[in-house]
Amino acid sequence: MDRSRSRPHTTVILAMSADGKIADARRSPARFSSQRDRFHLEQQIAAADATLFGAGTLRAYGTTLSVTSAKLLHQRLQNHQKSQPIQILASASAKIDPQWRFFRQPVPRWLLTSAAGAKSWQGRSEFEKVIVAEQGVGDKIQNSKFKIQNWDKEDKGDEGDKRDKGDKGDKGDREDKKADETEGATTNYRFPTPDSRLPIPDSRLPTINWTFALEQLFSLGIKRLAVLGGGELVAAMLAVDLIDEMWLTVCPLLLGGTNAPSPVAGMGFPENLAPRLELLSAQVEAQEVFLHYRLQRSQ
Repeated sequence: MDRSRSRPHTTVILAMSADGKIADARRSPARFSSQRDRFHLEQQIAAADATLFGAGTLRAYGTTLSVTSAKLLHQRLQNHQKSQPIQILASASAKIDPQWRFFRQPVPRWLLTSAAGAKSWQGRSEFEKVIVAEQGVGDKIQNSKFKIQNWDKEDKGDEGDKRDKGDKGDKGDREDKKADETEGATTNYRFPTPDSRLPIPDSRLPTINWTFALEQLFSLGIKRLAVLGGGELVAAMLAVDLIDEMWLTVCPLLLGGTNAPSPVAGMGFPENLAPRLELLSAQVEAQEVFLHYRLQRSQ
């Protein structure tokens, strides 16, 4: 069975330093790429039906990139698409601050989360859809819990922005960081062999079942999905063979740092079982290199 026919076509788009880091060790917002790269990112977003990103990525920036180019907006209208792609936030814990500017941007927002994460957003207006695709820890994918909750929303203006979150202090910040680092965790590895399984994550933390999640997105009309990170999310999708293409922009700086994030995080892949890439194009523009890859799959 060709799974790509029942899920969106997925493309990862990331900029990285020459030493392969997508942010510095402090996980500051990555603003080191050029204006050309930012337009390239906007082009890829404009070509998609939706974008997908994790809570850590949103926490770093506070906003998402919308389509602003008049030419790209016109192209979307010609393709019978809405002016803005759907912005899908993936967070198993759903510990998200409703005061972030993201919730005041004029874009459609969906939340992909666990059953526990969905409860904290029930009845609220920030997300048009809340999709629950929870992976049972230690279970096979077929036995995972899956459902969708779609709460119809009325436009309530700034009402959602006026809710107080409260000061969580350092303990809350550490809990949010731990949640961010496990957003994309999965208990199923792409290569089902004894020596290549990923360690089982903390059973107290819910995880997302990516296979069912993407199948559900497809059923909701998402045919092309732009994946914007972070590295944990990309690793989790690679682990279950759900990435089709990658655009990597190599930028002329060195960030270093043992803890600085990379395009693919997680526990890593054994070399003999690592996903292989086919280089489709390599283009040098000014001081940056734009690399376009396709994931190789065995026939």
